[in-house]
Amino acid sequence: YVNSPESPIFQKGKLIYHLNEAKLAIRRHNRVLLFEGFLDVISAVEAGFVESVATMGTALTDDHSRELRRLTDQIILCFDGDKAGLAAANKAIPILMAHNFSISVIEIPNKMDPDEFIKTYGKEAFAELIDQAIPAIDYQYRYIKRQFNLDFVSHREQFKRQIYHFAYTLNSHTLQELILKKLAQDISIGEQSILQEFNSGKSQVYKNSNISNNKNENKQIHSRQVRDTKYEL
Repeated sequence: YVNSPESPIFQKGKLIYHLNEAKLAIRRHNRVLLFEGFLDVISAVEAGFVESVATMGTALTDDHSRELRRLTDQIILCFDGDKAGLAAANKAIPILMAHNFSISVIEIPNKMDPDEFIKTYGKEAFAELIDQAIPAIDYQYRYIKRQFNLDFVSHREQFKRQIYHFAYTLNSHTLQELILKKLAQDISIGEQSILQEFNSGKSQVYKNSNISNNKNENKQIHSRQVRDTKYEL
């Protein structure tokens, strides 16, 4: 195939690969499987997952989200299993949340992409990954946690600050409390200490500050920045 350049009739930020063919299946299953690449969609459809689509070599946009939201409120992100794919999924979640999707994410082992995984292990194994898809908030928590080695005290403090910032973005007090209790377990701190600090004036610094306001953290995060999708041109 040839991924042609932008034009008045081919705008990658608005078009979705395979959407026309997938519409009926999306409505029937009341879900859409969103991939990063064209070849991933081709393999998924050949394996029977007709409700599969992909962005056209660009990052997910509000236009993409609005188009998909007309068909379903359930979306499963099926991005690559490497660092770039994990980052792309994490970046897509807030965009989709703004359009009131129920979001989950599959995690493909061994840094494989969906096309490779399906060809290697078959459609039944991929169906199992879909059944085990991780809810978006849990995925976001795991994504943040992966950035740190919690054996180090300094990393635990940095991890705590980023989870505080993440918790502030959640509209539900119940979800906030559940996230903070999970944080307390992960860094071996009493739940009440975490909840009190989060709710006290001491934690206001986390509410309005960038999650990477430390120079060393900036260096870590910038070193991990990757392309938006594997087909970006």
